[in-house]
This record gives sequence, structure tokens and C-alpha cells, in this order.
Amino acid sequence: MSTKEYEIKEMEQISQSPESVYSDADFHKKQKKVLRKIDIRILSLTAIAYMLNHIDRTNLANVRIMNTDVEGSSMVDQLDLHDGRFGHIITAFYAAYIVFEIPSNLLLKRFGPSKHISRIVIGWGIVTVCSAAVQTYEGMIVNRIALAVAESGFFPGILYYFTFWYNDDERASRFAFFVASSSLSGAFSGLLATGCSYLNGLGHPALSGWRWLNIIEGVPTVIVGILIYFLLPDYPETAKFLTEEERQIAVQRLGESATKKDEGKINMSSIVGVLKQWDFWFFALMWLLLANGTAAFSFFAPSIINDLDPDFQGVKAQLISIPPSVLAFVLTITCGYLSDRTRNRPGFIILGVVLVSCGYLILAVDKKVVGPRLLAVFLLALANIAIIPLAAFRQSLQRLQSSNSDSTAVGFSGSATVAIANASGLIAPAILDSSLRLDYKCYILLALFIVAGIQAIFCWWWFGAGVELKKSNNEKEESSS
Repeated sequence: MSTKEYEIKEMEQISQSPESVYSDADFHKKQKKVLRKIDIRILSLTAIAYMLNHIDRTNLANVRIMNTDVEGSSMVDQLDLHDGRFGHIITAFYAAYIVFEIPSNLLLKRFGPSKHISRIVIGWGIVTVCSAAVQTYEGMIVNRIALAVAESGFFPGILYYFTFWYNDDERASRFAFFVASSSLSGAFSGLLATGCSYLNGLGHPALSGWRWLNIIEGVPTVIVGILIYFLLPDYPETAKFLTEEERQIAVQRLGESATKKDEGKINMSSIVGVLKQWDFWFFALMWLLLANGTAAFSFFAPSIINDLDPDFQGVKAQLISIPPSVLAFVLTITCGYLSDRTRNRPGFIILGVVLVSCGYLILAVDKKVVGPRLLAVFLLALANIAIIPLAAFRQSLQRLQSSNSDSTAVGFSGSATVAIANASGLIAPAILDSSLRLDYKCYILLALFIVAGIQAIFCWWWFGAGVELKKSNNEKEESSS
């Protein structure tokens, strides 16, 4: 039997709905069982990969203060990262990342999720290991550009990939679990950096602690990338870890809100259509404003903690960065789950905005008392509480409300939105690595979050709660005429 004949037969089998065979109660139980199997396979692999992604990408935040108590052993001293050069490295990474982010989801659609995602993970793991060999500031710039090229497309690719497997009222909690792993990475980064600081000067030849950190973080990433190639399923229709009956249920349960595997090749008219949508640019701007919070915390949390008190230096600052990351992990998952259960997106976006805004306000106003300033650090870690429901809102809007709702439009809108949002990697370092006083920096970031909060309030009024979207005014007029 040819491949084409096999696919036709497979689709005919899937079209025979299991709902016609089982009672409602039995079918509901089978749906839950299938969903649980999908979660175990997909969420475990993607969350581990994203945790490693965030560890490898943001390890500069930790290595910046590693072994600063040993003269000549820190990365800052060895690579001469003084006078704003640290911020320049981050800027170079994000500039390249933005350029290569946009076509990522279209490549995923063309080559298939498992191959595309595996290639990305293995690629950035190799580049991370190579970071240990960098000897100059210019070499680190080149290495970070290579890292951006290697890993660009992973985050929007996974968000797009989830639309093949989960329907609208399931995605926020899955997005939350996936993205929360990046918060947990802050805890692991602190632990790894603490441990590797004691490896400083060990090995033949002797390696600095920050070089050991890059090696230890990069090798597991390559291994996970290989596992993804073999274990990550592409689409519900072809998932080998499901039985034939389970594949039918996996497809039937998605309804109309999911992106379909068989929606054709890349459609350029859909891409143009997305770029013409005002709401695409509106959501991209809101995501960009909120993403400044995650970029600021990811790259500067240890440095901010370092400056809170003279006692918070070196290893102690690394350890203090762990509890805020654990809190962010727990609350991100909780709020994502509640966003699905309450079927409300804007309310949780606003909640995240309020919490993070309070953190920046405390740091701006209170310059002396350590307790409130430590509380502020915990609040700054919660930016993903707002971003998770925003991501789910964006996907629902593109799929259900827009006339451009095929798989090309969904894939392109996701990658382009994230690419625009990643400009935060240029903005946040420019603010936090500038010569401005810390309170001025915090007021600027606070203003960005307030604007995003106002946008979220508008979305709630204009589009509704984000799961069952309200029709736009034009659509209402057309339906009434």
C-alpha cells in the first residue's frame, strides 16, 4: 500500500466517530485517558526542553557574578565585560533572534514538529557547550549570535505545535506548564551556578567556574534533543504512541478550534492577511510590553539581588534567586489552570500586571529596607502570569475570530508576535544596564506594564473573556443586515 493510500485509509477510519460507539460517560472517560497520555508525552518533553532553553539562554545572568570573589576568575574579568559590554552581548543575541524567529513556524509546518524541534534543541545545546571555549568579548558576541540562530523558533514553534493537540479551553493551562518550566529554570540556574563556582580552577587544563557551567548545561540539552526526535509525536492523526481508537478520539475531541494537519502548504495570502489585521499588531505590542518583565528578571535578577544588601554577594545572591523562581513556577501553573477553568484570559493578564507593577513600584520608592525590596524581587518574577493567558488569547483570536484562520495564519501570527515581543531583549538590557538610577529604571518598566494593563482592559471589553470570543462590530453589522 502506498503512503497516500495509507493516509486516505487512516483518515477514513478517523472520520468514524467513536462517539457513535460509546455512551457519553464512557466517551468522556476515554477522552480524559487520551488527554492524559498526550500530556505525559508532549508536556514532559517540551517543558524539559524549554527549561534547558531558558537555562542556556539566561546563564549570563548567573555567570556575571560567579567567582567575583576570586581575582581574575570571573567571566567579567576574563572577557573584559565592563562599560556596558554585558548589555551589548544580550542585545546581539536578541537582534539575531528576532530576525530568525519569524520563519520558524513555517519551517515547522514544512518539515514536521519532531524533526524541526529536535534540530533546534540539539543545535543550541552544541553552541552552549562551545561557549566554554570563548576567550574574548568579541568571541562571546559571535557565540551569542550563533545561539540565537540555533534556538530561534523554539518558543513560538511549541505554541503553534500545541494548537494541533489542544483545544481553546485547554491551552492556557498547557502553555502555563510549559512556560512555568522557564521560571523553574531560575532555581536550577542558581543551584548549578552555585555548584560550578566550586569547580573554579579544576580540570586539565584548569577551567573557570563559568566555563564548567556552560559545559554542564549544554550536554544534557543535546541528549534531550535526540530524545525529542524519537519520542515527540507530530500530529494526533499519526501518533504511534496512541492506539488507532485513541487517535480517532484525539482528533474528534479537538473540534473546530484546533489547527489541522491537512490544511495544505504555506499560503502567502494568509501571511499578508495577518499583517493587515490591527489586532495582530495590538497583541504584539502588549506582549512586547509584558515581555520586558521576563527579560529584566531573567538577565538581571542576580544582579538586582546583589545590589539589595552588601551581604548579598556571590554564592549568596545565587541562592537567593532560587525562591522567587520557585514561586513563579507554582503561580504560573496555577493561574494558567484557573484561566482555563474560569474561561477568562484578560482578568489574569491584569492580575499579572498588577503584581509585577507593585514590585517595580516598591524598588523605585524603597531604597533602604531589605525586607520589602526582597518582596519586590518575588513580585518581579511573576511576569509570566500575564503572558500565559495572553498567548492563549492570541491563538484563540486568530483561530476563531479572524477570516485568516488556516494553519499558515496561525503559525505565522504566533512566530511573528513572539519575534516582535523579543524586542524586549533589546529594550530591558538597555534600561537596566544604563547609567540611570535604579528608581528611574523601575519607573520606566512600571510605565510599560501600566500601558499593557490598559490594553488588557480594552481587550476584555472588545473581545470578551478570550475563550468564546465576541464578534467584532463589523461582523455584528454583517450578521444583522
